[in-house]
Amino acid sequence: MSDSSLKTLHDNISDLISRRRLAQAIDQVEATLSVYNAPWQLRERIEKLRTDYGYLRRYALDGVADPGRTSLYDAIASQLLGMTDEVIRASRTADSPRLYFSTLRYENMQPDSSITSLLERYTENVRKTGLALFGGMDNAADDRSMCDVQEKLASRLFALLWVTHPLSDADAAAIEGFICDPTVGRGIKQQLISSLMLGALEIFDAARLRIMLSIYYRSGEISAELRLIALASLLIAMWGNRGRLSDRRLADMLAAASELPSWTSDLRMVFVRLLKATDTERITGKMEREVIPDMMKIKPELDRKIKELKDLSDLEG
Repeated sequence: MSDSSLKTLHDNISDLISRRRLAQAIDQVEATLSVYNAPWQLRERIEKLRTDYGYLRRYALDGVADPGRTSLYDAIASQLLGMTDEVIRASRTADSPRLYFSTLRYENMQPDSSITSLLERYTENVRKTGLALFGGMDNAADDRSMCDVQEKLASRLFALLWVTHPLSDADAAAIEGFICDPTVGRGIKQQLISSLMLGALEIFDAARLRIMLSIYYRSGEISAELRLIALASLLIAMWGNRGRLSDRRLADMLAAASELPSWTSDLRMVFVRLLKATDTERITGKMEREVIPDMMKIKPELDRKIKELKDLSDLEG
């Protein structure tokens, strides 16, 4: 399937969801899964979504009061878009010339393409280098060799984290722990935060956003500069995925972060830095007119979703 056909598919499903024709969107996603002979896990997921939507419609037609209806609808819509993303990603992986997919193909062929293991190897290399320097390294060649290994591991980590989807809970915990490790240099931490953001802009993954927010939240363990980098990356990723932010865990974390005394001032500082980073008046104007206002609209919408999610939790409890 051509890139234009895949884009049309995504646009059609997005259009159906935006017009609240969820049943038709489910039918189209299911048909797409059949055409591509998708894994049984995706087929099971679409059946569950169809069942959930059936219950949602039945309760609505029966006039049953359900304060969590909107959040459930949004969650189903978000999962449908996510499944569409996965099908499109799989279709492009085989032969797309884009750097993202060529990197993905390369990593799929490597026997050591494991985020957790690469993080462990990098940390071990840092430890050995530190011990060697502390003991007085006699051989300059050995010094260069260890640094070369470290640089290659850093490049692999950036690339692998960029193309890995979705991130597992184990990988997410390992990445966060690595970025909070005081023995690891600032440069690699910044690279990994950038990789998290770029991956989220390529294909939505709420886990990436949660990691960036968690990094920002760790004020006692991470430098203020790194926390602001994580916050800026988070906001860019959120803006790039506006309309997809129905993840309950992310909403709860954002609600907690918004209570921090530094939250408002940090947001203001990030917006100012984003403006200063632009190169032309045209881009600056677009940031001021569109991007930043859209970002500022995210929190009220999340507040509404958080309330609905809490109401739903109360009902379920």
